[in-house]
Amino acid sequence: YKRQNIHFICLNSHDIDRSATGEMCTWLRDDLYETNQEWVIAYWHHPAYTKGSHDSDTESQLIEMRENVLPILEEGGTDFVFYGHRTKSRVD
Repeated sequence: YKRQNIHFICLNSHDIDRSATGEMCTWLRDDLYETNQEWVIAYWHHPAYTKGSHDSDTESQLIEMRENVLPILEEGGTDFVFYGHRTKSRVD
């Protein structure tokens, strides 16, 4: 998706092959290569780093996004990466 001089990339961190040679990562490499927008922003749901309601040291979805997807984004010159997950509210 392009808006002005920004190229937005929405990735699936949930129910798709997140391997480095899978369809999403292959598509991502091609997409980053083809864009000539000034700014590149990627986003997805599951955080690559967290110790909140999820643990990025033990959950495969989070580990795979961190180990397989983030390097591609870095190599492709991505300017911003956003991800998140609703954390549980704490009531004292």
